[in-house]
Amino acid sequence: MAQIVAAIAASHAPTPFMDPRAGEQGGGREIKAQYLAMGRHLVEARPQTVVIVTNEHLHAFSLANMPAVCIGVAEQYRTPYETWITVERQTLQGDPDLGAYLVECAYAEGFDPSYSQQLPLDHGVYMPFYFGEVPVSSFRIVPLIVNGVQPPMPTLRRCQQWGQFLRRALADYAGLDRVAILATGGLSHDIGTPNMGMINQDFDRQFLHLLEHGSADDVVRFCEQDLASAGNGAQEIRNWILLKSAMDDRPVQVKLYAPEPSWLTGMSLAIWDTAPVPTA
Repeated sequence: MAQIVAAIAASHAPTPFMDPRAGEQGGGREIKAQYLAMGRHLVEARPQTVVIVTNEHLHAFSLANMPAVCIGVAEQYRTPYETWITVERQTLQGDPDLGAYLVECAYAEGFDPSYSQQLPLDHGVYMPFYFGEVPVSSFRIVPLIVNGVQPPMPTLRRCQQWGQFLRRALADYAGLDRVAILATGGLSHDIGTPNMGMINQDFDRQFLHLLEHGSADDVVRFCEQDLASAGNGAQEIRNWILLKSAMDDRPVQVKLYAPEPSWLTGMSLAIWDTAPVPTA
């Protein structure tokens, strides 16, 4: 059985890579401070593998091939993929055994993911590790890529079901003792439209309230009604829903909400309680 020793959801945004001044403006310093704290939390949890629930931004995939969900089964992953991000590239070690296990279990339970042995990873994966100053050599990764950029996308309810599946699959996996789940993306933002720069604080705050105090069902129902108001980038909230469901409504604490204009995104970070539940 693989015990989930850390569960984290964190926004990602390319802006501070494009303009380093964004990291120092407004709430930028607080955002970076909270990512550092998140990084320490992840390192202290000592996972052997991190399952990264994220989306990619039309780098690995395109309209020629756009899977709803893709699971990485590679030995290694290079990140960040974007050539305009002027930082040193990292090689992340994969966990192909866990990746292949998740693919096989998913098929057995009626899910139909694609899988890839050659999966470039972009800022959606790299940013939390970079600003968290996480030594990525200390663990392996399995990317679980959810389409959150190009319709048609998996429904929010289907993402909830994926979370339930992931919880069951990890609980039955004998190949690891300690695993972490990191979901990245969101919150409200709009990319490539006249509304670019828009941040819907009302949506973000209600979403985060339900994340902390509601059930996964509550979060899904709210997003089904209001997600369109939060911009096309908010579709990445699918990754948060998947993690919320995977944690079976365990307690979660929102560590950060910063509607930072210079980052063009409602930036947030949340950490779940993963302490073992006492048994009678």
